[in-house]
Amino acid sequence: MAILQILSTTKGDKTQQAVLHRPTEPVTKFDESLTHLVEDLIETMKNDIICIGLAAPQVGISLQVAVVCPDRDFSNVKVLINPANIIKSGKKDIKRESCMSLPDLGGNVERRKRLSVDVRTLAGGTATLQFEGFEARAAAHELDHLSGTMYSDKADTLVALDFDAIRSKLSG
Repeated sequence: MAILQILSTTKGDKTQQAVLHRPTEPVTKFDESLTHLVEDLIETMKNDIICIGLAAPQVGISLQVAVVCPDRDFSNVKVLINPANIIKSGKKDIKRESCMSLPDLGGNVERRKRLSVDVRTLAGGTATLQFEGFEARAAAHELDHLSGTMYSDKADTLVALDFDAIRSKLSG
């Protein structure tokens, strides 16, 4: 497993920005390389205490793969591969979001409180995942990455955040 470099729209070059705003391609090979990618995404997420989800385009890979773990219980990571039939329901909710690819910024985004999505498994099978509350928000955020959308495209305004201060607070 490897810790991958996360692309940034604020610190990266135009190529990195283009990757983050490009819709991803479906996974066609359900093999060891896909398993390694998912493991590397999880390892990268584990490496930063404020990271609760990560999508393949954030590490420069234009595939429909994301991982979500808002409670940071890494025995229960949700893996989103080739998401389809995304159903958003429930009450609308506006909350502040941030993103590893937009460091030190945050913005309010409106999302629904429930989400259902059909995904492929690592072995190529199918499953339906259900998300509610904060987990639904995190999953929707990562699904947006797979379509080339950043939360900043949906936020009314962006505000400065201090990611290092947040990391320090969470660490101890």
